Amino acid sequence: MNVSKTRNNIYSYSKQADLTFSISSKKDQIVYPINCILHSDIYRFCLSTHHAELIIKSAIFKRTPALSPNGKWVVYAANTPNKPAHIFICSVNGKIVKPLAVSISATDWYPSFSTDGSQIVFVRGTLYRPYSIGGYKWDKWDVYTMRTDGTHVRRITFQNYYNAYSPKFSPDNRTIVFAAVGQDSRALGDVFAIDTNGKRLPRQLTHSVGAGSSYDPSYSPDGRNIVFVSAPVKYSAKRPDLGDYSDPELYLMKADGSHKTQIIQMNFNVRNPVFTNNGKHIIFLANPRNEGHFGLYQVNVYGGNLKQIATSRFL
Repeated sequence: MNVSKTRNNIYSYSKQADLTFSISSKKDQIVYPINCILHSDIYRFCLSTHHAELIIKSAIFKRTPALSPNGKWVVYAANTPNKPAHIFICSVNGKIVKPLAVSISATDWYPSFSTDGSQIVFVRGTLYRPYSIGGYKWDKWDVYTMRTDGTHVRRITFQNYYNAYSPKFSPDNRTIVFAAVGQDSRALGDVFAIDTNGKRLPRQLTHSVGAGSSYDPSYSPDGRNIVFVSAPVKYSAKRPDLGDYSDPELYLMKADGSHKTQIIQMNFNVRNPVFTNNGKHIIFLANPRNEGHFGLYQVNVYGGNLKQIATSRFL
């Protein structure tokens, strides 16, 4: 595979498991977290100039930042170790920071703006229970929305998922797509969609086999397609009872879950795909096994013209 590379680093980063990014509606800037031992930061990176700047720095752990459509605000989840996470919003200059919809009996993750910037969707876990392999975990997850000032918090799903991830609004804000794990599911994740008004049950768009998973869904600008990551389990004819985990790969499907197609064969870890503004390309994070760090890549929706547009080296 020939991958064209640039020499632009997105700063050193100490915990690659926490790396995510959000891209502005103008598709010219992204935000991403850097979590170190003594501090936790959020940076903004311009795709056209390859310039990175610090937005906010503090001791509390920050994850899953998302840019507002106008690029003026960042919403993110933050917590201290072994404490529930809460949603915060800050201006891109870092001068204004406000907590949103704080609940002392719940943990909130994966905030994301509606396309008109008036609402925020996120997932909330409401049960902190002992974990079967030791320690504790948050359980009973569902999708919620609120206004950008933290008021009018609404529960959209009532499924009490084992886990839930990465909710995103459709371009017309009428639908929310997200990934979740059911309480009785063998799969490690599937993609669902639900009307924003929450009047109907979630519609399951993917059906992972065995312990496979599908996650990180995101709409195309016209709302007709969804890009997502899938890691199916492959079974051997000689040992049909045992499956081998395959690498996560990029897939495309219609908004109703039909016509699933693999975009490109990467053979290494990928995550967080989003469409560019013209709908012709997809930007995503990937971690080639022979490099040991995530980089930011771009590919067209047909799987061609793959290129690395920025790197993120880990300490």
